[in-house]
Amino acid sequence: MSMGKDPLYMKLYNKIEKQLISGEILPGERLAPKRALAASEGVSLNTVIAAYDLLVKNGLVYSAERRGYFAAGDEAERSFKGSPWSSPSTRRYVFSINSNGIAKIPKRLERARHDVEYGIEKRLLSYKEYTGNADLREQICAYLFKTRHISCTSEQIITASGLNELMNLISRLFPPDTIYAFEDPTEKKTEFALTGGKNIRTVSSGIGGFSMTELEDTGADVFFCMPEKQYPLGYKMTMRRREELLHWCGNERYMIEYGLCSELSFDAPLPSLYETDKNGRVIYVNTFDKVIAPGVSVAYMVLPVQLVELFKDRLWYHHSNISEYDSLLICEYISNGGIYSSIKRLVKAYRKKCAAALDAFSALPFADSLTFTGTGNAAFFSIAPRTGKKGYELMKHLAARDVKLLPVSCYSLRHSHESNIFAFGYAELSEADIREGIRLIGEAWDRVI
Repeated sequence: MSMGKDPLYMKLYNKIEKQLISGEILPGERLAPKRALAASEGVSLNTVIAAYDLLVKNGLVYSAERRGYFAAGDEAERSFKGSPWSSPSTRRYVFSINSNGIAKIPKRLERARHDVEYGIEKRLLSYKEYTGNADLREQICAYLFKTRHISCTSEQIITASGLNELMNLISRLFPPDTIYAFEDPTEKKTEFALTGGKNIRTVSSGIGGFSMTELEDTGADVFFCMPEKQYPLGYKMTMRRREELLHWCGNERYMIEYGLCSELSFDAPLPSLYETDKNGRVIYVNTFDKVIAPGVSVAYMVLPVQLVELFKDRLWYHHSNISEYDSLLICEYISNGGIYSSIKRLVKAYRKKCAAALDAFSALPFADSLTFTGTGNAAFFSIAPRTGKKGYELMKHLAARDVKLLPVSCYSLRHSHESNIFAFGYAELSEADIREGIRLIGEAWDRVI
């Protein structure tokens, strides 16, 4: 069908799609309001609505209640959809903060897989526990006590197939008008899974953390935070701030503590919020994909004792949809000690890669203008260059040299593109590739910063 025969909404759709592909509309950027676009394009409001609906359906745009339409996709990993350098095959140096350094199956995990083969038949013929495999929940209790000094019972453990499912479950524990607060920037998928895009408040966060005054001003009932490794900035929350947060909770508010990379800290982690909470107001959540393998999509949460009965009452119909095979595999991997050996290897490897990255950055001509945050924790850190250039402008210079390094603007809930702080992930790359990629960063930013 020729363009002349395309309906008006398709012509508008194609025009906006090209703007997304070219980078004229940036990831997370707000699109024109429907009525304003209808007036500027000389079309009806229904035409604009049809074009926007199709963009949403195809995953190019998402809508936020009372805020409008925004360029969508996975902002954390998507650059400009369809552009020549957005295909993984054309980018050799991808500094992703979502990857990890597990390149092959450890021997004890292979042994666990072999052992599970002999016990799976009996489990397949039995009914599943609604909160997840009982043996796995017992092993998670032991694992948490050994790695984070968290003491809990298996009854407090709820397992799910991923962090987003856990967030969805947690949201059903609270009334519909509950107000949720998040640091900005943060993990967008988790935010949406918890709130559905409603009743959200944001607290501006930078390499120095966030303001407690700003959090208090939100009037939030629940605060989502990552004390050990803030995503995507990488900073570690101080003990004083943890104490302030627990005081903020008191006996009226709740916190969701995401223990991202807490087992992979180069130094001893600070006590978790859950561990130091005396009022039962902290829900601890975490996943296994960073310490076992990327394909292990299993998450768990520790409910405060006072929420266990509420969970049973409100989510009596919930059944964990983790496969029995995966449950038994993780259970066996924890019990045979393989997971602890894997963590030690990962920390050792990450420490070397982080040192190699910092050494390579120190050799750049503009090294003195760079500030690093989160280098004491595994997998990624943030880089803040002293420059008047915006992050997206600097990102384009990198793209021309086959390097993908995203500014934290990609993770902004407020869709701000002013930040020039970058989230630098090194977990998946070799030391040689890290050094070469940083050399290319030096070429791209030389005379720009």
